[in-house]
Amino acid sequence: MLRRFQVHRATTVAEAIELRIQFGDDAAVYAGGTELLLAMKLGVARWPHLIDIKPIAELRGIGLNENVLRIGATVTHWDLERDATVARAIPALSALERNVANVRVRAAGTLAGNIVFAEPHADPPTLLMALGARVLLAGAKGRRLIPLAEFVTGMYQTALASDEILVAVEVPVAT
Repeated sequence: MLRRFQVHRATTVAEAIELRIQFGDDAAVYAGGTELLLAMKLGVARWPHLIDIKPIAELRGIGLNENVLRIGATVTHWDLERDATVARAIPALSALERNVANVRVRAAGTLAGNIVFAEPHADPPTLLMALGARVLLAGAKGRRLIPLAEFVTGMYQTALASDEILVAVEVPVAT
């Protein structure tokens, strides 16, 4: 049974950080919610507050600059599967995304959420680690860019600080 929770909509990264600070461990960041809400429904996780980051413009989009593919935190698996830039730059990622769960999950679930949840059976983070991907995090102390292999510290465990959100995933592109 899904317990009651309150949703707080952030419209900027700074606002999301403020909400993370305000609610601490009583809040989780929400974008797609496919894994998060299932865990809450099953009773294995409980957060009285969810911070909705979908309205944050900075977290949208896919871009390729200087041999780095940048994937915003609210980009869905469906977006990645269909994006021509991803297909050209990293065909393996495009192909993998077509096989993530089912179309409903791909349409709602985000790559960033998949990474932050740190589900040990998830395929996208494994591929991204092999490609040398990094995650861009933002928190009260500023921004930091760390290798994905260092970000995921164990099963369902990450190096995300209690005041941070994942802003983007950056993947080097072979030339």
